[in-house]
Amino acid sequence: MPRKFLLIDRLVPLAARVREQWEDGTLRFPPTDIFNREWMLKASLDAVEDDCPGCCCDHPLCITPTDIWRTDVLLESPFQPRFPGDHLGEGPMKAPAVIGNLAPEPGPGGALRLAPNCRRFSVILPVLYEDPLPGTPAFPWYNAVARTAACMARTVEASGLRADSVPHMYIGLLAPDHLGLYSDIRELLTTAAVRGMVGSRVNCYRDEDGKCVDQLYSWLHEFYTPFSRKLRVDLLDWGAELSNYMICRFSKLMWFYLGCLYFNDPEGPRPGKLFPPSPREMPRGNGKAGI
Repeated sequence: MPRKFLLIDRLVPLAARVREQWEDGTLRFPPTDIFNREWMLKASLDAVEDDCPGCCCDHPLCITPTDIWRTDVLLESPFQPRFPGDHLGEGPMKAPAVIGNLAPEPGPGGALRLAPNCRRFSVILPVLYEDPLPGTPAFPWYNAVARTAACMARTVEASGLRADSVPHMYIGLLAPDHLGLYSDIRELLTTAAVRGMVGSRVNCYRDEDGKCVDQLYSWLHEFYTPFSRKLRVDLLDWGAELSNYMICRFSKLMWFYLGCLYFNDPEGPRPGKLFPPSPREMPRGNGKAGI
């Protein structure tokens, strides 16, 4: 039986040409148009789907035969604007990737809904060099994980499901651990810490909209709290996941990942650190040599 053709198989020849043209000075667009976290995430999930053993394992990146994964998905917020220009409101968040038992894809601008029998709902937040927990402009302390958790809870509710009815719910923060990007944030990712930030977001309404804050307090205690007991937040080392979980096309995925790290380095590509010209020339071991 012929081997399935995956996204990484299509990306690597193009990426190798980009790398070659960048090195000889003939590339006419930034290499980050190809080497970026969006393409890396799509290629990773495509490989996971092909390589997943088919069991419902306890891991945010698990993709069972009944699961769907999508990228750039809108998640409805529980803090929707009450009126035009509402300084406390927020629109839907764009989730980089979701995995699970999903309802049919909504039309343009539509928010995600889950299938009636949903058993898995994961949101994956990928990071290369960015702040792993950026806040929102109006509420800097309301970080990306807290906002994702609140929007996931609203999605479960808007899908007509009970707060505790989905057995497997995860937020996976996928980042290069060897860069130390999240060495000091683990205490911010506990269930209690995330619930506290969502509660503080509700408190923002306290002094100006009694009816709204009463409704949000009811949602917080009656829906979000039991939802949060089922939610798990995991820090995932992108390199380790490639090594330990994504067996399929490992050398191609790791090569492309090294290219993403190389070209997205805030200090710029450094002389003497150029990654191998192709996956065939990858060093043996953990694949991090040269970065």
